[in-house]
Amino acid sequence: MEPLFRMLLVRPAVGAGAPLRPIALGDETPLAQIFASAAEDRPAVLKRTAADVAGSARMVRRSGDLDSAPRLAAFAAALKDLLAGPGPVGRAEVVAAARAAFGAAPDDATVAAQLGQDRARLVESILAIKLLPELHRLPLAELVDSLRLIALIRRTAEDTDFPEGPEELRRALVAPVRLPGDGRVTPGPRRPARPTRGRRRSGTASSGSWWTGIAGWTTPSRSCTPCRERP
Repeated sequence: MEPLFRMLLVRPAVGAGAPLRPIALGDETPLAQIFASAAEDRPAVLKRTAADVAGSARMVRRSGDLDSAPRLAAFAAALKDLLAGPGPVGRAEVVAAARAAFGAAPDDATVAAQLGQDRARLVESILAIKLLPELHRLPLAELVDSLRLIALIRRTAEDTDFPEGPEELRRALVAPVRLPGDGRVTPGPRRPARPTRGRRRSGTASSGSWWTGIAGWTTPSRSCTPCRERP
């Protein structure tokens, strides 16, 4: 599980250009707050809290569980068409796509409230998947895609210069996710990264991905498999 988080969420494949702007999971949910804490009993509390999330209605097991799922899917389809078409791709086109999908501009209070609730559920669900081996087969990449879409809409509402063009939009759609705190479950120093041999095999986008190949590279389709937590 940890290698997948490191490849897909923390350090995804990056091409030429400016560094990708990460999506910080922050500490707006109880599970994220515990994740970011320095308490000695953090690992045990994290496991209990994650189990509570997994057994509750807050848990997102697939992107379709989100209240905004149909509108996010329509927005993603519109972005894919924009990037594949010959027309201009900039802020005006993205705002128009959001308005068509949600019936309001990205900075509308109703849109912000609904996406805020779905974002909080995604944050807790992604952390729960990281922490609980029994959830490792859930479609992590699909949930991260949903989180990236929500982050893109929120950034469009807050930044009047975003996006400046198609490349900035593509990069936003593959933004890495930064876990709360130091990103680790267990305390202690990190081990040096092991050198890799040869080139990594590129993955293929899952059938559930809303924008398969939209950004020029795709996320792994294989399900997560449990692995030992690395300090």
